[in-house]
Amino acid sequence: MSSGCAISAAKPSDDGHLGTNVIRRLDAIGLYTIIIRFDCYDHLKAWVESDACRNHVRNVEPILVGGDRIEIKSGLDFWFTPPGVRASNRFKQFLITFSAIYPLTRVIPAGGSPAIEAMPPPGNLFISRFLVACIIVWLLVYVIMPRYTRAVADWLYR
Repeated sequence: MSSGCAISAAKPSDDGHLGTNVIRRLDAIGLYTIIIRFDCYDHLKAWVESDACRNHVRNVEPILVGGDRIEIKSGLDFWFTPPGVRASNRFKQFLITFSAIYPLTRVIPAGGSPAIEAMPPPGNLFISRFLVACIIVWLLVYVIMPRYTRAVADWLYR
C-alpha cells in the first residue's frame, strides 16, 4: 500500500473523512450498509483502527446481524461487486468499462454534435464537450453498466 494520500474533489475534514452514507438494502428487510468515505487509504486505516471506531461498533453491536463486517473498496468496484460477491478481476473490469465507453465516445459526439453545438453560446467547445461527457456518464451509470454487468456476470465473476 502506498502511504501517500490522493487528492480528492471533495474537501476532507482534518482526518480525511469525506462523508457517510447509510443505505437500506431493498432485498433484505432491516439490513443496512454504511459507507464511510475517506480521501486516502491511510486515513481510512487510521479510522478503522481507532478507539472511536471500536466504541461506535461496540455501541451498535447488539443490533448487528452477524457482527461488524468491514469491506474496503475503491474506484469502480461498486459497479462490479454485488452484495455478497467478491470483487471481479480488474482486467475484466477494464475490458467491460472500455467496451462500454468506447462506442459511446464515438456515437454520442457524432450524433449529438449538431444539437449540442446549436445551444447557446454556439460553438463553445468547453460546453459542448462537457455536455457530451455528462450524457456518456449518465448513460453508463443509469442505463448501460447495470444491465451490462448483469449480462456478463457469469464471465465477470468466474
